[in-house]
This record gives sequence, C-alpha cells and structure tokens, in this order.
Amino acid sequence: MSGFGKVISLNDEAIESPKIRRDQWRKCQNIIRANSQFPIVALGLVRDYAKGFQFVKSILLDSEENPTEVQMVLKSDQSKMSMMYTWKLQAPTLLETPTLD
Repeated sequence: MSGFGKVISLNDEAIESPKIRRDQWRKCQNIIRANSQFPIVALGLVRDYAKGFQFVKSILLDSEENPTEVQMVLKSDQSKMSMMYTWKLQAPTLLETPTLD
C-alpha cells in the first residue's frame, strides 16, 4: 500500500459554540429581574458585569421603543459559531401568602 495518511477535512474539526457559565447566566438574570422596570439601567449593569466575559460580541435591547428582552451575542475567534442568550424584562411575580381568616 502507498503511504497515504488520514484525510483531513472540515468535518473532522470539533467546533464548539462559545458559552457562558451557569453562574454568569444567573447573575445576568438576577440583574435584569431586579432592574426590569428600567431597561436602560439593566442593560448598562449587564454590560458592566460582562466586561470580563471572553467571547462577548454585543449586548443590546431587542427594540429601542418598547424593549422586552436583553440579548447577549457571543462569537468565538476560532470558529464561525455564535451563540445568543436572551433574558425577558419582566419583574418576578410575587405570590401572596394565604392567611386564615
């Protein structure tokens, strides 16, 4: 047999999409829930918190007139993959405790 090696193709690459850790996702969610009444403040706080994240491409509101979500787009330098996280701008609903009258 001739000395052919393994054929290398793009399908052999293990491409992973960029991700944030679970604790980082929860921290962003808590920031957004606490400031859901003021979307611009929530956006600014999430941007400040995400400065240390590795693959953040952009953090923005879904619409400027009536925002309902904060979106974070992650993009890796090594791959063409990107990932988008979204958090709803809604305050948590508090349930009243039942009382016996």
